[in-house]
Amino acid sequence: MFHASPLVARRVDKPAFPSEELVVVSSPFFPHKLSKGYDSPYPRVVESVNGVKIENLRQLVEVLRDAQTEFLTFEFDGLGAETLIFPRKEMVAATDEILTDNGVRSQASPELLLVWQAKPAR
Repeated sequence: MFHASPLVARRVDKPAFPSEELVVVSSPFFPHKLSKGYDSPYPRVVESVNGVKIENLRQLVEVLRDAQTEFLTFEFDGLGAETLIFPRKEMVAATDEILTDNGVRSQASPELLLVWQAKPAR
């Protein structure tokens, strides 16, 4: 699982640029029909979403917020990492249900909710 993972390979590296953060899937999937058939990407590092290299958590939220494509494609660093593809509208629509079913009180931190709720950069 950790072979060739940036979590291991870069454990003593300094950030490549000031705002760089490794965005890690910090827990297994919550159960939902959208993730059925996929292995959980826990504890992988998000490499890209829809081909956009993810440089930090704020940027990930912006990419998800601004996406207009039919599907969201998530790619992860490391050997053998599975690519996950979800229908965007269904994923957004299922968010509240997934959070409620799993006792999660908020979709994100207050700082990231401000990013999510901001107008998309066009």
